[in-house]
Amino acid sequence: MERNKPEAAAKAERLSFFAGKKQVLKNISFEVNKGEFMAVLGPNGAGKTSLIKAFLGFNRPASGRVFVEGTEVSPKTAGEIRRRTAYLPQSFDVDRNFPILVKDVVSMGCGYVNDAVVKELNIRALLERPFGLISGGERQKAMLAMVLSRNPSVLFFDEPNLNLDPFSYRNFLKVVSSVYAKHGLTVIFVTHLVTNMPEACKRVLVLKEGEVIRDGEKEKVMSGKNFMEAVYG
Repeated sequence: MERNKPEAAAKAERLSFFAGKKQVLKNISFEVNKGEFMAVLGPNGAGKTSLIKAFLGFNRPASGRVFVEGTEVSPKTAGEIRRRTAYLPQSFDVDRNFPILVKDVVSMGCGYVNDAVVKELNIRALLERPFGLISGGERQKAMLAMVLSRNPSVLFFDEPNLNLDPFSYRNFLKVVSSVYAKHGLTVIFVTHLVTNMPEACKRVLVLKEGEVIRDGEKEKVMSGKNFMEAVYG
């Protein structure tokens, strides 16, 4: 008797995407199971961000289909999908003098400051500070509080290391792993960094020039003396 297949939180079927005349994604297919933490790894220009934006409905496929929790992403469904998922972009910068406080950013998630999330991420001391004056790591935590306040089922990260020093990035990865463990989310984590992978990540999908070249358990995918050359060579 065949075992029940795990529910797919995100799925790509023969997905292709063009940016102008350049083909950025080339007929890729994979599934991310509900509750899985998967990293999408690859060099700059591999198509990682384009893939994330396809799941969020910002990029329309040239061919193929994408699904989030069983719903096919389309212009009609994209808004509803974005409401029940969450996306942390590469950066969220504002002018240092722009009059917006951390509590204002956090409250964008659900219309108010969620005290439980603020306590969990230990950012209460930041709430009254101008968002433009806090550090990169503090901004990432404030943005994470914003999206967690919405109780998303799937969480997309796009290169969260940008604008963070190595120490701040390692601390942020610990926060991400803790949040994943506590909330039971599905996480798709885009990065080009081989080192300092999130501890909670168990699966790695490698993109290069718009194609999936490796996919599987983190330790197996990243082992071998030819790994760096295969990905970045």
